[in-house]
Amino acid sequence: DHRFQVMSPPPEIEEFRAWNSLTELCLSLWEHYRVVRRRRKELESRLYELGAISDPALDLAPARLSNAQAERYLEVSPEVRDFHGFRSANPDLHDMCEGLHSLADAGLPVLISGDTGTGKSLLARAIHEASSRRGSNFITFHCGSVPETLVDSELMGHVKGAFTGAEQDRDGLLLQAHGGTLFLDGVEDMHEALQAKLLRVLEDRTVRPLGGKDAMQVDVAVVCSARGRLDRLVERGKFRHDLYYRLRGAVQEISSLRERREDVLPLAHIFLDQYARESEVEPPELTRDAQIKLVKHSWPGNVRELENIIHRGVLLSVDGIITPDS
Repeated sequence: DHRFQVMSPPPEIEEFRAWNSLTELCLSLWEHYRVVRRRRKELESRLYELGAISDPALDLAPARLSNAQAERYLEVSPEVRDFHGFRSANPDLHDMCEGLHSLADAGLPVLISGDTGTGKSLLARAIHEASSRRGSNFITFHCGSVPETLVDSELMGHVKGAFTGAEQDRDGLLLQAHGGTLFLDGVEDMHEALQAKLLRVLEDRTVRPLGGKDAMQVDVAVVCSARGRLDRLVERGKFRHDLYYRLRGAVQEISSLRERREDVLPLAHIFLDQYARESEVEPPELTRDAQIKLVKHSWPGNVRELENIIHRGVLLSVDGIITPDS
């Protein structure tokens, strides 16, 4: 009389499954929360522009501000938090960085979206520095800068004699990032061949150098950035859906500087100190009119534009003062 007993998994396996499910649920809820909050801000900003509401909150930051509205930002001293070099006074970004502390070692790929100049590469490095991989390499790959014919050599590396001019073995970026983080900058610029090769590497976790015989295991954390909505490229067939879902383990959005004007003056003073040290001078003073002009500006170039303006102001300041005309 043979009896078969159904064996339940060990307790530690059940705990792992429960923790994994809870993590996925929390990430999903957090993403929905950010979407709802962003849409609320867009609606309230639109209502303000139409005149339906008269006094929007500071964090709504409509495209056009009066002097009186801009002066409100001069009267407050928001708390600036530093997340491993990524600094902001915006409450939404504070919440985002708090969540990234727990995500840094989770092993999930992170997709950072935002306009050009918002600080996506700075946040990518901050995620690396917050993780246990911070002692290893942080390698950046600019997805749109490599011709299709050089993708294999750049990412996978090559062995000596693999092609004309390959005079010695060379590790590709994936092997250089082994044990660390690979930052894929501008994934929306990936051509089709690169998307296919990257997907295979992420699934197999192996790399075979060009001309080589043996595949090598790679262990990399993947962080990538995209301008705008990558899912819209998927809908239009411009980006592989399987790669998209492979990369979007956790999605983080950095709002434009126009939408977080409380960051303008704190970041301006940080850049003032930075470029004054480089020029070996005392940090210049921003006049009140200069501060109002900075807050009122719509910042199409975001933080990068602000940094360039402050750098120029330090170089052109007269008697240690930066005016609106500097």
